[in-house]
Amino acid sequence: MRSGAVICHDGISAAERADLYAVGGIGVEISTSNRSALIPDFLVLGTPPVGTSFQPGNVLLIGEIWSPGNTSSEQQEKFQACERAGVPFFWSVAQDHGGPVELAAYRLVDGRYKCEGTAALGQGPVRIAPSPVPLDVDVASLRLST
Repeated sequence: MRSGAVICHDGISAAERADLYAVGGIGVEISTSNRSALIPDFLVLGTPPVGTSFQPGNVLLIGEIWSPGNTSSEQQEKFQACERAGVPFFWSVAQDHGGPVELAAYRLVDGRYKCEGTAALGQGPVRIAPSPVPLDVDVASLRLST
C-alpha cells in the first residue's frame, strides 16, 4: 500500500514546492482528552522535518487512515482537536481489510472543517484541491496488491 505521505510527497514534488515536506509518524503537539500529542498517519509541514514533534502552526495538513477498529468517538476527538488547533487541511481515509476505500478532504473555514473533496475506490484519479497543493488521488493505488 502506498502511504498518504508518499502521495503528498509526489504531489509536492510535481508542484515543485521545496517549502513543503510530506512525512509520516511524527508527533504534533495537539492534545486530546486521552493524549498529550497526536501522531498522525501522515502530514505536510511548512518547515523542514527536524525533530520528532512539531507545533500545530507548522502543520498544513494532517491525514488519518482509520482502521476498521477505530471508534467514531476516537475519530471525532482527533478531527475536532485538529480543527481547534487550526490545522488548515485534514484528510480522513476510511479503509476495509484491503486498504483505503474513501478519502474525504477538509479545509478549515471560519474555524470549522468543511468537506470540499472526496475520492472513492473505483472512481479513478480525482483532483483533491483541499490540500497545500492540489493532488490527483486514485484510491485504488493506495490498496494492497492481491
